Amino acid sequence: MNTFEKVKIFFFTHRYFIKLLTVYFLTSLLVLCTFIIVFDRLFESISNNYIYKKEKEWAIKTGNSIEVMMGDYSSLLQDLAKNKGIQDFFLQKETDLEARSLIEQTINDYILFNKGFEEIHIIGIDISRRISSGYIPNIYLYRNWGILYNMTKDEQRNNFFFASRYRGINGEYTCLSVATKVFSPEGKLIAYIILDVYTSRITALLNQANPSQGNINLTDQNNYIQYSNSNQFEEGQIYQRPSEQDYNYHFEVPLIQDKFTFNYDIKNSYFKLLNRELGKMSFILLLLSMLISILIASFFSSNLQKPINKLINAMKIVGKGDLNVQLDLRKRNDLHELETEFNLLVRRFKNLNEENLESERLMHQAQISSLQAQIKPHFIYNILATLRGMVYYSSPDDVAELITNLTKLLRNTFDFSNKLKTLEWHLSIVQCYVDIQNKRFSDKFNLIIESDQKSLSCLMLPLLIQPIVENSISHGLEDKIGDCHISIQTWVKEDYLFIKIEDNGTGIDPETVRRINEGDTTFFQNHIGFGNVKKRLAYFYDQECYISLESKVGEGTTVKLKIQYFQN
Repeated sequence: MNTFEKVKIFFFTHRYFIKLLTVYFLTSLLVLCTFIIVFDRLFESISNNYIYKKEKEWAIKTGNSIEVMMGDYSSLLQDLAKNKGIQDFFLQKETDLEARSLIEQTINDYILFNKGFEEIHIIGIDISRRISSGYIPNIYLYRNWGILYNMTKDEQRNNFFFASRYRGINGEYTCLSVATKVFSPEGKLIAYIILDVYTSRITALLNQANPSQGNINLTDQNNYIQYSNSNQFEEGQIYQRPSEQDYNYHFEVPLIQDKFTFNYDIKNSYFKLLNRELGKMSFILLLLSMLISILIASFFSSNLQKPINKLINAMKIVGKGDLNVQLDLRKRNDLHELETEFNLLVRRFKNLNEENLESERLMHQAQISSLQAQIKPHFIYNILATLRGMVYYSSPDDVAELITNLTKLLRNTFDFSNKLKTLEWHLSIVQCYVDIQNKRFSDKFNLIIESDQKSLSCLMLPLLIQPIVENSISHGLEDKIGDCHISIQTWVKEDYLFIKIEDNGTGIDPETVRRINEGDTTFFQNHIGFGNVKKRLAYFYDQECYISLESKVGEGTTVKLKIQYFQN
């Protein structure tokens, strides 16, 4: 055997593997290239639309918040300027220490924001008399004397915004200031009030806004930096807008009567690098991969796709429960062996299904009988507990009467024929049980039954209602002081019987209600009644039937049942 024949046999033996591997590799390459282009366009779209819009909105919002803050400070100073104590202090010729102390307290009371974020200075027109929340250094007077001079000359405006950078009493630098005039009752200018905002106040405001990683610079009209979130600038430094190759976005928001500008810069190096690297070969590689994948997949799948589709359709039919389907084996193809085994498998499934249906029917019947037998000892335990209580608290005649009623109740309840009986019969047993309990508890329980004739004729499993009533008495009403009511309502709707059992007992906490409705097996180990009813409903009735519990602590409990309507 020559080399050519060996290679031919190898490819024939591994033909399915080679076909699928080729298609998978080319498809993976196609998907990869598609994702590269999609993500490139997605990142670019996010950068140009979402991020730009989001950062622009943030810059405008943050700038407006700074302007609102300064507006609040301006309103504060206007109110402070109308304070009569301040006016009287600066009209006096001699300094009154007591009046000065009151004014200092007034300043502290007028601070709108947290202490430590600003300082307030009140300076007379002759500068000799002044009051401050901190101290007024000479350099401060020198720098702002021009501002005070301009305020004196400008009779049209009462409020002025400006930059004033100096180290305050707490060691921090100030950045923004607002000043207003103080007039006497006769309208004469007598003093100025200046509020200086520390940089920490601006920083706190920006931290509340949660900005992205960008540079923030607050500049005045001469483009000098008065605040920077990087804190890496020198006094008198001029702000320089970064070049486009280092930053992608630059936002400017004018503030406070155009006295200041809020500058916000965002880097974009990641998006530029991504666009440059991914955009070089992605488009050509995508077209080439698509062409090769289409040609090879079409060639190799010509004799494979049709039988696969036929097999898939047959499997869907089997999945819906039809086990009579068989594939036509007269025409051979690449999947002939698989189709043959499929037909054999379906026939085996059909035989096993018929056997399992019979086994399931017998097991189902045994499970119902087992659960029903489990509830009967549970009922006996509760009755014996009632009888035991009667022996201690009742007369011999009452005990004898109770035993007579109990005999009647047991004779009707423990019918081991497992035959379905009418709802009317079950309600009579419940009434008998409540009468027995009333013998023990001196007519404490009031049972109300509301049923129409159609629902009373419904046939149902034994011991579905009685365990629920037992639980209402033993867990909800037995220890309650006052009237104890149990209500049973039944009605028929769309071939189903609905039963609603309510009591006004002590109720159940939400966590226990959740565990009961979710079928917590650990809970039902010690609470047989409800769990037993739930299991027997699941085994005997269809999936539409259920039992549910609702309860509120201190208000009572409601149990709802839905079962199929059976009639003779």
